[in-house]
Amino acid sequence: MNVYECTALTGGGANALDAITWFEGGAADGDMAFATVSQRFYVFRYDGTASAAETVAAHPYVIKPDDAGANNGRWKEATAAIIESDFNHDSLTGFVANEHIDWTNATSNFVTTGSVTLNNSAATYPLDLACSRAGAQYIRIVHSANQSVGNMLQRNQSGGSYNVQWLYYIPNNQTRLQWFTDGAAGIAMYLTADAGNLYILGDCSAATFTDRTPAFAGDAVAAIRSISAKPDTVDGRGWGELDHGTLPAGVLVETVEDKKTVRRRNLSNMVSLLTKGFQELAQRVEALEGR
Repeated sequence: MNVYECTALTGGGANALDAITWFEGGAADGDMAFATVSQRFYVFRYDGTASAAETVAAHPYVIKPDDAGANNGRWKEATAAIIESDFNHDSLTGFVANEHIDWTNATSNFVTTGSVTLNNSAATYPLDLACSRAGAQYIRIVHSANQSVGNMLQRNQSGGSYNVQWLYYIPNNQTRLQWFTDGAAGIAMYLTADAGNLYILGDCSAATFTDRTPAFAGDAVAAIRSISAKPDTVDGRGWGELDHGTLPAGVLVETVEDKKTVRRRNLSNMVSLLTKGFQELAQRVEALEGR
């Protein structure tokens, strides 16, 4: 078997693949040829019985020797060894282990219809993911395995007041959520859960409860009088679901989520309102008793 090295596929030059003569003393059935052209590497095998037309428009390529005329004999590209254009990933099938693929010079975005796994035994984060919402689609990152501690998402806008970190913390296979902020003014935070308990790890300052407890100084009885339950939720024992729309200002909390207004209640303000209402009723009772 002969092995040839070429620097061109066609053109008939001294080192071109199609310049290798087809007749006896030239290429023989089963011969191999390696061609390196414009940073592309090709592997060809000579088929002495082949008569297909020459093509370099689509893989696998077929090269006809220039002097073959009407005779058989073609260089046929080895499809199992197609490696093209600084590793054109369309030509790589199966799983490529322990390889680094770089899209730095890509002319378009990397798009996948399946799953993408980022896995490294050595911690290499932070990993920057520039994400944006497309229409009604949202971004979700799912971690399938329990880790002891680590960063899940981090938003750090230098020079701004909205430096926030979202972290996950999973000790003993029990999920915990940590939310850190740099304490900048103007950041409002709240946590909701469909089920389960809220866990607070570490210290929790009571200053907002002991030093700045809200107090209602208005007409509490008048404000309480309007509070009612949703009629269609009241059961036979008289219990129902609170109609947040009947809450007075200060107790009603409205937030916008997914472009919808969500109504909740401020329990601390509610306690103050009820305390003031009880005081007003006690004063009225004392006034009646004094007559």
